[in-house]
Amino acid sequence: MAPSAPVRILLLAPNLLGESLALQLTSRQSDWQVCLRPDGLKGHPQIVIWSLDKLPSLSALQREVLQLQERWQPAPVLLLLPAGVDASRDQLLTLTAEGLLQNGDSSQLQEAITTLLQGGRIVQLQTVASPPEPPPLGLAQSLLLSGLQQISNDLQVIEALLNPPPKAWLLALLLEGRRRELRSARSLLLWLWGPLQVGLEDAVPLRSSTQPPPSSSVSTAITLRQRNALAVWHSIRERLDGSVQSGLSNATGRLLAIEGLHPDRRRELLLALLQQLDQVLGRLRQEDPGPAHWLELQPELRRQALRVMAGSYVQIPRDGALQPVASTLLASANLEGDDDELPDPASMLLPLLADQPVL
Repeated sequence: MAPSAPVRILLLAPNLLGESLALQLTSRQSDWQVCLRPDGLKGHPQIVIWSLDKLPSLSALQREVLQLQERWQPAPVLLLLPAGVDASRDQLLTLTAEGLLQNGDSSQLQEAITTLLQGGRIVQLQTVASPPEPPPLGLAQSLLLSGLQQISNDLQVIEALLNPPPKAWLLALLLEGRRRELRSARSLLLWLWGPLQVGLEDAVPLRSSTQPPPSSSVSTAITLRQRNALAVWHSIRERLDGSVQSGLSNATGRLLAIEGLHPDRRRELLLALLQQLDQVLGRLRQEDPGPAHWLELQPELRRQALRVMAGSYVQIPRDGALQPVASTLLASANLEGDDDELPDPASMLLPLLADQPVL
């Protein structure tokens, strides 16, 4: 049996880091040949790895990635990014590299290389989340906050003058009287314009902490074993299953009808919808993948999901007898209507069934 051909890897990295990474990779995979310079290659590389110790401008990085892809086509490009980068997650996701690995260890690097060699894609990022912007205030709220802030500032000054209390008793009486007036004015403002959760309690010290709030890290991990419609759908469903199992929160700012369900029933309904969607996509792959057939299967998808959520053996008393919950809900629910707020199904079906790109 002839030995398998070695995997040629072009590693672009600083000297010491490149030698260390090459030693780690070749010690784990004996059939990998890692070259640190293009002139040391014996043939075309199967993958190009570029390790960055600092991130240049995003436009310059994109140009370099495009040049590497054009020169070593069809070899995929894997970018190794440092821990702290001056770019957001959305900016990094605009890069056209097949792989993005930030602050990864040797095992993650090996897994990323294996995934890219098999034709997949991988993204593992750890970026700092930007603080959310506060919602805009109305005129009444802005006036109330301005008045409360002015009262708070005056209270801070008076508290500083009363700590320690002045020796002149007349000055102390004046300051205490002014403090009572300010607190009464604050209570009157909140009573007139409230109830709002913007009241400032006792005056805060003059010296406030100058330390910035702790930054939160956002982790992004996307792995596609293969670049076809079936692998993309499996990856999407795996992530959706995990999100539903861990619990979803409503960030729309509006009350949703699904929030009327118990959290357990809500989770079961969403999981059932995902299961039915998987079965519908499987039928569409074997039959007609057009949007018209998709619309024909919608009522059956909804019925099956509702039946799974309600359960086959759960009964409730109704009209003096026990009746199954599933059949009761199906008899009273209208599952035939169309939802005008739903997007065009072709934008979802074409990528998941016909391997067509989203954009």
